[in-house]
Amino acid sequence: GSGEGRAEWKAEKFNLQRFLASNDTTAPPKIAGLFTMDGNATIDAANPGGSLAGGGTFHLEKGRLMALPIVSQLANTLAVFDVLSNATTLNHRADGTFTLHPTNAELSDTSIVTTAFAAKVQGPIGFDQSLNLKVNAGPFRRAQKLFGDTLGNIFEALTPELVTYRVRGTLAEPSVSVVPLGGGRSSP
Repeated sequence: GSGEGRAEWKAEKFNLQRFLASNDTTAPPKIAGLFTMDGNATIDAANPGGSLAGGGTFHLEKGRLMALPIVSQLANTLAVFDVLSNATTLNHRADGTFTLHPTNAELSDTSIVTTAFAAKVQGPIGFDQSLNLKVNAGPFRRAQKLFGDTLGNIFEALTPELVTYRVRGTLAEPSVSVVPLGGGRSSP
């Protein structure tokens, strides 16, 4: 039969490090943090492939995001990979909003802040793992402590350093390129 299906979800301070624990207890975790998310989705049973809709928000605190290829590729592009990989403090943050579509989840108002760089991200992540993101990112001149800084203060301090990048490829193999002048150096 036909009909609309609905789903709602909420996760509060889900401990990624504990869930994804590795056997290596000597190295800092490649991914860690307290993950909070809430969202909703609807789908029409008569047209499941073309009817997905919904959205939500997410927040990560006390994190480390080294296992995410997009984070390590941005760090490489910004020439701060060593700073990022050598910092062992669990203080990365991410906040964002997403909208669900039949073929992707579109990020908006999304920010990632690590000890080595900060980035604002927008655009679709395909359910086939394809990426087509616009990222405004800038390196920190030194490793940041981040605990007392608000996101507004962080991005305000970085504004002259922000460059716009296009991230394509896939979640597993992202490709980062600079957007030519005229298409960059502005907030998303």
